[in-house]
Amino acid sequence: MSRSLEGPWIAPEPDDFDGRAFYAAKTASDGKGRFLFGWVPTRAEERDYNRWDWGGNLAVHELHQQKDGLLAVNVPSTIDTAWNQSVDAQFTLQKGARLSGKDITIDATGSFGWAAAGAMPERCKIEAQVQFEPGTRRCGIMMRTSNDLESSYYVRLEPQNHRVVFDSWPRGSGPDHPTTSIDGGYMAGLDRWMTLAPGNPIELKVFVDRTIAVIYVDGRVATSARMYDLPTGRWSLFVEQGSAQFRNIKITTL
Repeated sequence: MSRSLEGPWIAPEPDDFDGRAFYAAKTASDGKGRFLFGWVPTRAEERDYNRWDWGGNLAVHELHQQKDGLLAVNVPSTIDTAWNQSVDAQFTLQKGARLSGKDITIDATGSFGWAAAGAMPERCKIEAQVQFEPGTRRCGIMMRTSNDLESSYYVRLEPQNHRVVFDSWPRGSGPDHPTTSIDGGYMAGLDRWMTLAPGNPIELKVFVDRTIAVIYVDGRVATSARMYDLPTGRWSLFVEQGSAQFRNIKITTL
């Protein structure tokens, strides 16, 4: 970015709009807004940890400028409003979870807590506002989760690392990801850096279209991903070693 077309040009921090699963993006305008359109690449043999292929499915972010001048991305309003058919969440409160009106608080200090919802539709949008307490290590949304929690995808906020991560369990291996440690590992290239502070509400929007997931965090950061290995399951809210409140929880379909 620069104050002049003659420069000097500097790279901001962060200097990207999405992760590894959003490729070859270009921009265009409709005369009012500016949109960033690229593809979510497929993966070889349709397995989560195999190499990324060339080509895939269209994904579109809307670019906007923040007060500090930096560019950020959010979901285009026409896409956001298309997912408007409500689905009953049917929450079952598990360890550490309690209900207050329509809000859910999960207290998992020194442990793992969650609130399990019903089965995820093949195509859906999941929304929640997350506000975590100081010292919380991880919190977020679980997707296509087995009843015994032994398999799941995760949209995970990691305050201590100041990042949002897309992850899966059990983790696999492949040419792009030969090994993954249990401690601190995640799908390579599917993490995004952002400042995460306790007490500040964070807006999560997760769009799932069969094998594709596109995640927006606070209308600033996007993370796209593929979801091949776990085709079905429930969705849940979770906290690991800490406490968080989840508000404005919704699940909708097209």
